[in-house]
Amino acid sequence: MSCCTKDQTKNNSTKKIKCPSCDNDSHLVNHKTILYQLKKPWLFDFSDKNFYFCSSSKCSVIYFCEDNTTIGFDELKIQSESMKNTLCFCFNISKLDFQLQPNLKEFVSNQTKKGLCACEINNPSGKCCLKNLKS
Repeated sequence: MSCCTKDQTKNNSTKKIKCPSCDNDSHLVNHKTILYQLKKPWLFDFSDKNFYFCSSSKCSVIYFCEDNTTIGFDELKIQSESMKNTLCFCFNISKLDFQLQPNLKEFVSNQTKKGLCACEINNPSGKCCLKNLKS
């Protein structure tokens, strides 16, 4: 089953809290997502903590929890510019790729239907990338 199926996306929590750094509304993110994004996940204690994703491109905090623990780009595998320019993290589709080949949405959609996407671990937000590919 794909992470982008209706059943999976319905189960994502809608709880949002403000980022402590930029005051942006931020959404709850799965521990699995963060573990795959971190350079050294063994350095972090995830037990009994809810982490949130800040989507602001101007913020230095990517993940945070209610006890003020924060995770920034220096601790992630992906860098700020790559994150800003990537539309689909599963298939490494950049904004430029999509401008040059708008039919890439169909490709991603087909792969998603086959259950071949892994947005939950590839996309730093933990959300489906398909919505990023707007024609």
